Amino acid sequence: MVGLGAVTLALTGSLVVASPASALTVRALGDYTGASARIRHSQYLSDPVINGLGQPGHRTEHYCRAYGSSVSGNTYWQYHTNRRTRVTGYTSETLLNTRTAWAC
Repeated sequence: MVGLGAVTLALTGSLVVASPASALTVRALGDYTGASARIRHSQYLSDPVINGLGQPGHRTEHYCRAYGSSVSGNTYWQYHTNRRTRVTGYTSETLLNTRTAWAC
């Protein structure tokens, strides 16, 4: 792990994962737009770790956005918490109805 101000980078093989600093500020509230939205450990589809799933109605707390793998042409991912399950991680913006422009 390498600390860079508000971002911590973890080197996992050749994959660099951006994780926000420990003090998170909720920047927006929203929800999932599709069933079984994956809440990932990182913002890359090549990362096999899935922290949990989000469903419409679970609601979300958004902290920041990061660049990652392209999903339907969108490379932005939101770092957020599922308000029902309390699982935190990254979900593609294509599966969320709210976004924050704050960088991770």
